[in-house]
Amino acid sequence: MPRTGKEKGTVLKQLGDGLVMRRATSSDTQALADFQAEVNSLTGSPDEHLRVHTLSLMIGSLQSMGPQDFTVVEDTASGEIVSTLNLISQTWSYGGIEFGVGRVELVGTRPGYRRRGLVRAQMDAVHRWSATRGERIQAITGIPWYYRRFGYEMALE
Repeated sequence: MPRTGKEKGTVLKQLGDGLVMRRATSSDTQALADFQAEVNSLTGSPDEHLRVHTLSLMIGSLQSMGPQDFTVVEDTASGEIVSTLNLISQTWSYGGIEFGVGRVELVGTRPGYRRRGLVRAQMDAVHRWSATRGERIQAITGIPWYYRRFGYEMALE
């Protein structure tokens, strides 16, 4: 779904073939929610829980989270979001010691755009953001074998 707002997020990287990776903005809110409901659905029908979850993150339901914490890959020819993910900064505790964690979530790419390195480019960006924030760990819940290609490994069951 093309974005309707005029607001553009900071361009992070030109990816070639008319694709640009940028930070999301508030004008991406509905398009990102629709994207997540469609692309990450496990049933083939739009997942309303994912739509609401994405809307919630985009409007700042978490103090440490907002549109600027989403990466978006946009096809500039159509204005369509074709891939996205986000970084949620959290504080975890282990043995009573608190530490910062960057949690990657809502990773998705439209089928016709897969296997082009789009997720890798976004992961590289959010890993840099997380390091800049002083987060010593990045964590993800999801498909263990898939995320190993980005340096993740099983740590806790």
